[in-house]
Amino acid sequence: MNKAGVIDAVAKSLDCSKSNADVYVNTILETIKEGVRDTGKVQLMGFGTFEARQTKAREGRNPRTGEPMMIAASTRCAFKVGKQFKEMLCTRTPEPEAVVEETPTMEAPVAAAPEMEMPSAEPVAEPTPEPEVVQTEATEATESTTSTWSYNTD
Repeated sequence: MNKAGVIDAVAKSLDCSKSNADVYVNTILETIKEGVRDTGKVQLMGFGTFEARQTKAREGRNPRTGEPMMIAASTRCAFKVGKQFKEMLCTRTPEPEAVVEETPTMEAPVAAAPEMEMPSAEPVAEPTPEPEVVQTEATEATESTTSTWSYNTD
């Protein structure tokens, strides 16, 4: 979402014209910029903190020539996400529960692989039986809607 998208969302949310929403959004942004410039920090509870941070002068390299050069000290703006905002970002919205239809329990047939003849002087060992695949159904509607599979090695 860009600034125009924010303005559209504010206009829709406040049921006002886009020009009024533009004034509101620009006023808030200018206030935040001036607050960071004047006080060094703007904290919006539940959203986050905008803060001016100083960077030290350091040596870097010119990407074209690879020659060393000095990068001047500067001030940059950093944003630290607030606790409520971070929790909102980290939690996944639950998907609506699907209707669980009863499906019959089925056993998948297991066929032994055909033996291949190998020209060899060594005796051929007996093939080990393949594990039996059994499909079981979820017992409650609150459990997963997919069937579970288990392997019996009897």
